[in-house]
Amino acid sequence: MRSFEEIGRIVIGVIHDSNNILAGIYGAIDLIRMNLRAANLSHLEAVARKALSAIEGENLGDAKAQLQEVVLGLERLNFSGVSERVDRADMYCGELTEYNRWLLDLVGRRYGTVQSTTLEQIVNDGRRFLERLASESRTATVNLEINCAQRRYRSVSSFFDKTLVRRGIANLVTNARDAIEEGEGSVTITTGVVTGHPDGYADACTIGPPPTGTLAFLEVKDTGRGMNPAELENMTKDGHTTKEGSEHGYGLMAVTQMAKHHGATIVIWSASGHGTKIAVLFPVRDEPPSS
Repeated sequence: MRSFEEIGRIVIGVIHDSNNILAGIYGAIDLIRMNLRAANLSHLEAVARKALSAIEGENLGDAKAQLQEVVLGLERLNFSGVSERVDRADMYCGELTEYNRWLLDLVGRRYGTVQSTTLEQIVNDGRRFLERLASESRTATVNLEINCAQRRYRSVSSFFDKTLVRRGIANLVTNARDAIEEGEGSVTITTGVVTGHPDGYADACTIGPPPTGTLAFLEVKDTGRGMNPAELENMTKDGHTTKEGSEHGYGLMAVTQMAKHHGATIVIWSASGHGTKIAVLFPVRDEPPSS
């Protein structure tokens, strides 16, 4: 597993971002509360009862005035605004829940629940967490770009163990981030569908079965230092790292575990001074993979 220092920095970042999300939730709740106070619903109820009594007594003039007061009060309530703020609070809660799932999957259970979804959905759900992960470099400024199901690629549903996939993506992003040792660089996540071997991977290292048929693919690319042929050959070994003095090097183990569980293929291309890109090619399945 990763060093305690690495996990600690991620947890601190998660707490910071969680507080920002919670601030949004509390803000939405406060606005709803202010709206309800402005409307003074108990007063409106009393006025409406008076209007009903006036109607029953055929005092239509009083009834009209009281109903107008009720209408003005309801307008102050602004139902559409309340609904919008409730939706916003619900969105913030969903983001916080997904954020915590990514963190727990990174350091927690080995396997999760297999379900039908898309790689695009998994990546987009974890966008906030992955952005935090990419920004945690201590020596460089790293920008995260997410290109999911662009016009060149389409999205497809298949069965995935979301715990393993989240952990694999998080480790790929962490390794890509750490490959950018100084200055400014970028990590790009791309998802989509290909048939057979993807473009741009000539002379690549392949781990797993030959890619055939329709495949859901996940690619993580960085603008880091890249690897020479010897480093590329060794990178699949347990604990191997190209970063001197680093306690990392276990990222590809998580990716390999994810690939084996799904019958997927890992394709790696890298060159010194030209960065690295790793694609994981998942067979599209109509039923869950066997354990």
